[in-house]
Amino acid sequence: MRPDYSRYTDSELEDAYSNIDKDSFPERAELLKAELNSRCSRSYGSEYGELKEYTWKSDGRNKFFAFFFVLLVIMSFGDALDGDASSIVILIVSFLFLAIYLSMLHKKTGWVTLNEEGVVYENISGLREIKWFEISGCRIQHMRFTKYATIKLSNGGHEILPVFGEKAEELAQAIVEIAGKKNAFTPDK
Repeated sequence: MRPDYSRYTDSELEDAYSNIDKDSFPERAELLKAELNSRCSRSYGSEYGELKEYTWKSDGRNKFFAFFFVLLVIMSFGDALDGDASSIVILIVSFLFLAIYLSMLHKKTGWVTLNEEGVVYENISGLREIKWFEISGCRIQHMRFTKYATIKLSNGGHEILPVFGEKAEELAQAIVEIAGKKNAFTPDK
């Protein structure tokens, strides 16, 4: 006997989706997810108007670190040719990090897009999409000399978004505003 999820309220649906054992009941979990997605897009589209797609990019950090490691490679190259062991290690490590940051620049990672479906972003580990009903909050966290946005998920987890600095604050405000309208949660401070 299958429950009729169309008769559930939004909060009952969200509660059922976050508490269902997705491994034991994968079909029901998919039905819940589909119902949540259809309600989310229906209600947001009619009540608040169409959501324009917004994208935040954070290439500046990648360019800075790529430039930093280019300088480190250049500075350690001469001593490494002379056989200095510490310079060889610095050269190898710097070259590896340079390759990583150049790869991120080439792949254009470090972006976040907000659209009708949710939050889509790509970092070095790949593409990730988070639906609006999965978001329970968003806040800014500080790390040494910069800040970044963290999405709190309804399952208790969190996702660190690959946008830093002032752009992270702007992004967090947009997520709180949009997800708050869709999910009616209280934003984190």
